[in-house]
Amino acid sequence: MNDGDIQPMKVRDYEEFVGTTAAFIPITNDAYSVIGLCGESGEVAEWIKKAQFRKNPSYTEEMLESELGDVIHYVTRLALNHNFTLKGLMEHNYRKLCARKASQ
Repeated sequence: MNDGDIQPMKVRDYEEFVGTTAAFIPITNDAYSVIGLCGESGEVAEWIKKAQFRKNPSYTEEMLESELGDVIHYVTRLALNHNFTLKGLMEHNYRKLCARKASQ
């Protein structure tokens, strides 16, 4: 598949796709998902350090986009394991942030 083959994606389609990517570790393995999430979050932090603090031009926006996509992958794996949907997580987080903003 190349980028030209990708159509606009619905969140549920992505969740279903992620459910098929656990080739060697069961998707129900929380430890693998959390370790993957921590690793990818670390790569986002490394991007910030190198791109913004060290002004390294080889750290591109495309690299950051790729790393953030990897974070979403592991968040999705963990969410699916606990019968959460990304839509549900976003709605819950939205309500939480609205309540926090209203109390400021």
